[in-house]
Amino acid sequence: MHKKEQPNVLSRTEEDLINALKDTDTVGLAAQKVGINTKKAYNILYRLRKKYVKARRFVNKIDAQKKYGLVAMVLSDRMTETVLQRDLEPKEEPEELLTA
Repeated sequence: MHKKEQPNVLSRTEEDLINALKDTDTVGLAAQKVGINTKKAYNILYRLRKKYVKARRFVNKIDAQKKYGLVAMVLSDRMTETVLQRDLEPKEEPEELLTA
């Protein structure tokens, strides 16, 4: 079974805090705007940095593997129907094997 894809990576509070940080000068003001205390805002930002580092490491590992043809093709969104169809077609045996 396939896992259901999460629509949001960030929680509502995390998104609100990031948006508030764009409009304010300090974390305290942003926390106040969102309706949380400053300590909670700093804790949220700490967790966000950890999430970002983990995701960035994963992306870097994938990018390093893209030099290998199949990995690049499978991870690319440019896989065309022709390539998929070619892979799904049964392989034909060479003619000299069929006549022997």
